[in-house]
Amino acid sequence: MVNNAKETAHKGGFFDFRRILLLLICSIAVGVYWPGVYSTFLLDDYNLKVISEIGGINDLRSLWRYLASDLSGITGRPISNLSFLINYNSWPTSPFPFKVTNLVIHCCCGILLYLFVKKLLDPRYSRQHSNWVALFVTAYWVLNPLNVSTTLYVIQRMAMLSAMFAIIGLILYIHGRKLLAQDKVRGYIWMTTAIILCTSLAIMSKENGALLPILILTLEYTVIRYFLKLSPLHRIWQVFFLWLPTITVVLLTARYSTPAFYAERSFTLSERLLTESRVLLEYLYYWFNPLAISRGVLASDYPLSTNLLSPWTTLPALFAISGSILWAVWKRHRYPLASFAILFFFAGHLMESTGIPLEIYFEHRNYLPAVFLALPIAHWVVTTNVIRRRKLLTALTIIILGTQAFQTLQLTKIWGNDLKLAAWWAHHNPNATRAQDYFASTLSKIGRHDLAVQVLEKAILRKPENSHYYLHLIFAECKYKSIEPNRISNLMKQLSESPVNKKSYPLLEDIVTIASSEKCKGLSTSDVLSILDMLTKHKDSKRDFDSYGQLMHMYGATLLLNQQPKKAIESFTQSQKYRPNIQTGLEQVALLGTHRHYNLGLSWLKKVGQIHRPQSIRESGRSWDIDAEIEHLRTQLLKDLAKSINK
Repeated sequence: MVNNAKETAHKGGFFDFRRILLLLICSIAVGVYWPGVYSTFLLDDYNLKVISEIGGINDLRSLWRYLASDLSGITGRPISNLSFLINYNSWPTSPFPFKVTNLVIHCCCGILLYLFVKKLLDPRYSRQHSNWVALFVTAYWVLNPLNVSTTLYVIQRMAMLSAMFAIIGLILYIHGRKLLAQDKVRGYIWMTTAIILCTSLAIMSKENGALLPILILTLEYTVIRYFLKLSPLHRIWQVFFLWLPTITVVLLTARYSTPAFYAERSFTLSERLLTESRVLLEYLYYWFNPLAISRGVLASDYPLSTNLLSPWTTLPALFAISGSILWAVWKRHRYPLASFAILFFFAGHLMESTGIPLEIYFEHRNYLPAVFLALPIAHWVVTTNVIRRRKLLTALTIIILGTQAFQTLQLTKIWGNDLKLAAWWAHHNPNATRAQDYFASTLSKIGRHDLAVQVLEKAILRKPENSHYYLHLIFAECKYKSIEPNRISNLMKQLSESPVNKKSYPLLEDIVTIASSEKCKGLSTSDVLSILDMLTKHKDSKRDFDSYGQLMHMYGATLLLNQQPKKAIESFTQSQKYRPNIQTGLEQVALLGTHRHYNLGLSWLKKVGQIHRPQSIRESGRSWDIDAEIEHLRTQLLKDLAKSINK
């Protein structure tokens, strides 16, 4: 411990030395992340273009339609979507301000983390001690390369905001918890506010914000009870504000963790649970080894665990996780900070890394759970005097954090170049469909259709059973030159054995469009009809009503291109039977009008008008102007019909 003279020496108001160090850490973070803010929009970022369909946010009606357009999650994530409006009000737009805003949020989260750790340790230890630990924990998290794919991926602002509100909730809670000994009323007000307000804001940013009460429970039964040794909470308050929300989240997670929800996934519930044990340990490996190259965003090729011994690392991973959790619970009275970090990490993964049928691997899931992993290590180094020489401790700190910063800088330089990033993902995920697909698409965007074809041909050699590659290869060859004679027959053969899923439907729509434009030699609308016919007649096609409805809509649109309007109406009828959707119906009416089938369009519009209207608040927001759209289409069809008669 330091003496009072040293304590006083570090006090300097706003320009306190350690505040300067905190600002320096944030400045370094900005510096190493800056090359990446010039990168483009990626993947799900393009969901933001919904604003172009609305026509910009000009009034409350357009704002409501914008917020209601997000179908992700239960809440629609209104806080996150409102935050995007800081950066744009029209589309297309520049990704630069979005990424800068994400970087600002990342630094704000780092400052909040520092404040929480500082508040947690004060006044238990000297100011010098708590400051060094808080600064190290903050720097380790802010500069960690595993957070790059969260910070520079615009749409993951949702995860970042949810984490930010959760950390604010922890700060408010620990403030109220310490205040409880002097003023119970004010203490409980602070704690209640932390849970109700911050959990609500976190949930409205992303649903895993609902984990805040569980995370506070891990804090309560480790650090607060055995490190701070504060008096117990009132049982009724604890049950109502901590245990009931925790039980609710666990039950909801269990509800969505049943085999029935896995119909559209390529893995089962048991396979996901087994695989996630290995994934969690891999996250930890990358977190503590910054020199290791993580998988990035497009890690859809993560090998599944089909049983306890396949692969053999599954059983050891399960033992490691179970053992870690049991040790943390058993030793929480002796090692409360270590127990807290371990339990907080696994509790933070409760929703996204257990039974809910999400994709297997995503680095952004660690953004909040990993915040305290460096805390027990930093605390142990200082309290045990394991490194007694201050210069040596400073040197090791600089080496560790410098390594983090260097590796993060190397990653952000890659992120700053779309082609480099696509190539990097493809290289490190050779069997991931999305990684190879994205690389080929990126090459096509810059006009290198020849290289895109080569990438897809190599991908097919690695995974000849992947139908999506065959489909993309046809599209790439359309852009490059004429399609080789055997491509269509190879695709048809492949689709008969393994049809593509909904993730390939946007590509199918592109193929329909390019076939209709007659810019692709070797591909006709009849070929597209054969492809769609193969998909709709597959034995498994009608198991997923939503997918079948989408296929029949595309089939009808292609029939219109092939001058078969009556058959197109039959296909549209099937589409609405399996996937009733008034917006899709209006699109079908518009297609009929575009192809000058005005009477059929008016007839179909009458049937579309009878489709069930959305009833929930969010759904009604998405269809606010349906009646106006129907009237507009009817008026336009009648005008066009009159013009055609007069001719």
